[in-house]
Amino acid sequence: GFAIYEEFPEDLSATERESPSNFLDEDNILVLSNQVILDVKDAYLTKFADTNSMDPTLDEAANGIEIPYTSDMVLGPGDIISFKFNNLVRIHRIIAIANDEEGIYYLTQGDNAKYLDPIKIRPFQIQGKLIGVLY
Repeated sequence: GFAIYEEFPEDLSATERESPSNFLDEDNILVLSNQVILDVKDAYLTKFADTNSMDPTLDEAANGIEIPYTSDMVLGPGDIISFKFNNLVRIHRIIAIANDEEGIYYLTQGDNAKYLDPIKIRPFQIQGKLIGVLY
């Protein structure tokens, strides 16, 4: 069951986790009474498979907004990227960045997964960066 408190406990803090880097400034978002306009070059709408790997952040009913990955893009822990692996496009969160003899690589993990993905994600595998989710 769930713990129900009579009043709020003194310490409401939770463990800090890496969040995606901020991509959109308020100046890039226009909210009108009948539409929302995002001023983002090359953005595209994306859907998600029902794998549960990114629950509760992403699920098959959510609509994602991605931008294409470019070699000058700065990615960091917390960012959510789409990448190709075994002819499938996967979308997971960057947990760490490292270098080896082949160059830079990213370690990724689904938010709902117990373990890191078993591969090093290289820049050539990255397709896009998630910049928004609409439910």
